[in-house]
Amino acid sequence: MNRLFYTVCCIFSLININMLATNHLDIMHILQGEYVSSGMAFSLASLDFNGDSIKDLIVQQLNNPRPEHQGIYEYDRLMVMYGGNNFDTSPELTIFGDPHDGFSPRSIISTGDVNGDGYDDFVSERVTWAVTPGYRRICVFFGGENPATTPSLQYDYPAYYYGARPGVESIIPRALGDINGDGCNDIGIISDWSGPERKLIQILWGGVFTLQTVYDTYYDVRSYPAINGVGDIDNDGYSDFVIGHSNYNDPSNNSVTLYYGCPNITQCDSLNLVEYSTYERYMKPIAGGGY
Repeated sequence: MNRLFYTVCCIFSLININMLATNHLDIMHILQGEYVSSGMAFSLASLDFNGDSIKDLIVQQLNNPRPEHQGIYEYDRLMVMYGGNNFDTSPELTIFGDPHDGFSPRSIISTGDVNGDGYDDFVSERVTWAVTPGYRRICVFFGGENPATTPSLQYDYPAYYYGARPGVESIIPRALGDINGDGCNDIGIISDWSGPERKLIQILWGGVFTLQTVYDTYYDVRSYPAINGVGDIDNDGYSDFVIGHSNYNDPSNNSVTLYYGCPNITQCDSLNLVEYSTYERYMKPIAGGGY
């Protein structure tokens, strides 16, 4: 019996080894930083940035240089590598930061076309301490045949400054798709404030580039709200999105609400997917006048 068991195990092992040996993806290129802790590929995004119908790659190199490397390598950069038959690791476009104005880790988000020109765009968060106190900055970069290395749009939030000034401790952009069907994709912005504590979610409307608050609370400060696009799940031509809420101190206090896209967000239908709230939380009405 044991001999039969071991024989069967050996057969399955050989089959698995053979599958692993034959079904694999070849490595096309290897991206490597110039030195240890250079932070290569800390954030990645894929999009058609130059409008040639071929996906491009944006790579963040964080660059936290050791003392011996300071002044030799830039502190951080976003490298845009155009896709195509001759794809390589040499960037066609490089967006540089500096010691007092750097891109936040893992903040590159491909948003699709936010300005309606037919090119994919992307957003990133940047932290600037060039002035005191500093700012956390949402930067939107428009795609094009010859895209710029400076943000096409930027939105500044005061950075929390060690108790000396209330402000934002963290800020996260999210791609939402085209919620209102105007041909321009929209962006969600989640910000966590201190002094006093505050949780805020806004939508940056593509095309008109105005901010609308959809979640704002000073009361439930241990909450962790989020917003995410989910695509057009009901096939009506409008992108839909969800807003979720969870509480650090109370695991039963959480919610997930699906919002269906429509021309006027205040009239859009919604569906509570999860709702187990143990106490009142404050959320601005964004669909059908409800909470």
